[in-house]
Amino acid sequence: MAAQRENKSSIARNALPDFVGYLLIGSSVIIIPFLFSSRLLDPVLSLRFTVFSVSLFVIVLLIAIYNKSGSFDLSILRRRIFPIFIFYLGISALSLLNTINLPEGIFELLKIWLGIIFFGAAALVLASTPNSILRLTKAVIIASAASAIIGVCQYYGVAFNSLPGYYVVYGTMVNKNLFASYLFLMLPFSLYGFFFFRNNWDLMGGLASILSLWCIVLGASRAAWLAVLVLASGVILIWFFTSRRVNPSKKEMKQLATRATILVVVFLTLVGFSYPHGSESKMEETPLKEKITSAANVGAGSAQVRLQLWKKTLNMISDHPYLGVGLGNWKINIPRYGTNGLPSEQGKVQYIRPHNDFLWVLSEAGPLGLLAYLSLFGISLYYLFKTLSRAKNLEEAFILLMMLFGIIGFLVISWFSFPKERIVHSIFIILLLIVILVKYHKLFSIEEARSLIPFPPLLLISLVILVVAGVVGIQRIHSEAHLIKAYEYWDRNRWDGMIEEAGKAQSIFVSLDHNATPISWLRGIAYISLSQKELALRELEKAVEANPNHLQALDNLATCYELLGDHSNAIKYYHRVIEISPHFENSLRNLSVIYYNMGKYDEALQAYSQADLYSGNQKLLRYLEIYRTKIEQMNR
Repeated sequence: MAAQRENKSSIARNALPDFVGYLLIGSSVIIIPFLFSSRLLDPVLSLRFTVFSVSLFVIVLLIAIYNKSGSFDLSILRRRIFPIFIFYLGISALSLLNTINLPEGIFELLKIWLGIIFFGAAALVLASTPNSILRLTKAVIIASAASAIIGVCQYYGVAFNSLPGYYVVYGTMVNKNLFASYLFLMLPFSLYGFFFFRNNWDLMGGLASILSLWCIVLGASRAAWLAVLVLASGVILIWFFTSRRVNPSKKEMKQLATRATILVVVFLTLVGFSYPHGSESKMEETPLKEKITSAANVGAGSAQVRLQLWKKTLNMISDHPYLGVGLGNWKINIPRYGTNGLPSEQGKVQYIRPHNDFLWVLSEAGPLGLLAYLSLFGISLYYLFKTLSRAKNLEEAFILLMMLFGIIGFLVISWFSFPKERIVHSIFIILLLIVILVKYHKLFSIEEARSLIPFPPLLLISLVILVVAGVVGIQRIHSEAHLIKAYEYWDRNRWDGMIEEAGKAQSIFVSLDHNATPISWLRGIAYISLSQKELALRELEKAVEANPNHLQALDNLATCYELLGDHSNAIKYYHRVIEISPHFENSLRNLSVIYYNMGKYDEALQAYSQADLYSGNQKLLRYLEIYRTKIEQMNR
């Protein structure tokens, strides 16, 4: 079976040079997923956002240059999925009316803009370039194989363990769950290549598929495992009904079955080979059997935390039922809904996402935002099934089923993780949707008509947005680089250097670090350490303005007020901390000291009694005994 070649006559009118397609595919599939920097707080997000913006600018500019009058068939841009995407953008922009921290909201809005521009540009390029889907598939196979090899080497401690990240295997994605979901999103392409390509590309596709599945198992990612199992079952079921329409020959089915058997046997052999082994790199040694048992336990560690975050997110949604809390502001609002029983209770951990993209969209953009987001997938599935109903051979049906496999798997992963936040994951889900759109568009014609906005203005708007995105991305990279230095100065108690670097990290585009910690808080801490209380107060007030629910910023602001003799404001802000985290020890201790010095011994005892008396904190127990003794003396 030879891979189908795309009809060149259908794209003759679209005169885009091949190198534009190579640039789009190469930058989005081969280059961006492998970019990282250990000199940034988040080694990948801002860097990939910026490079994505720049590469898109070049691609859109080339489209504008080659857009001679009447040379492009723009009818694909009139498909209904584009108005839905724009509606999602509009609702998301409207949610900024409720935002607390506008720079964070703008950054998230720019991500959506990049998604729309990439969707439109890639749809034009792939629909107008000969054999573009085949080229895309080959590029994904290369990226998938390379990424999986990196992951396997990390697991066995052979190489690549110096790459920034946590909990092997994480590849170039920093996080093991993100790495597993990234590999999953490439599986539809690599499996398609394995079953239908020739000239060694079938071997490459098989290698990429097997290694990717192996890495997903080694990484013990619940969401990716579930996506593979559920969607494999679903695709097999749909294939059962589809094969009757396609009616493949016995020879085709035999070849398909043979390759499937090889894939399964080799994969199971690799899993069996890894069974007795544990990781020898950054993660503690854990047998594969124990990983599987842990992944199946929804009451364990991270799963239990997620359930609590989901419940709190539902409360947030209930409080903001129309437009949500604003893009990028879930992480700022979530502490208001309590920290009891969470690792964030003492302010040393900040949760910046709910690990459920649907709740995330609903909480930040409201029900219309979620409806628009889901509609992108809904109309894509409509396109897919309509096209599948016209499939004339086994290969056409197979690639569509693989796209279905990828889309529904992405939705399953989105229920437990945060792929929409990440540039690479957004790129690959959009590529899946575009393959479906291009296939549908070639089968079901649409009359070309004048757009609501002429094409040249659309190109100009896109270029302006991409320039803004590039500027914001560069500012965020600049900020993270200086914040790294600020934290290094903090470790060495070099307060002047910490103040200088944190100051350089701030801009109109950035007021928080990657964990929602206000940058001004760092300067405030440094000024307190230098006994410059007035300057510290100014910075801490800015910090609380940037993130009103940051426990440590509130606590330090209260302390600063107390150092300046303003007991009333000190008590006010300590109480704000305790409202969020009733067992926050530092605020309870300081509040009790204020009450004690004011002669309010009952209030002092009550404040201290709220602390966790079983934490083993000897200082806490000693102060508590002092207060009780004082009250007993007064009552005699």
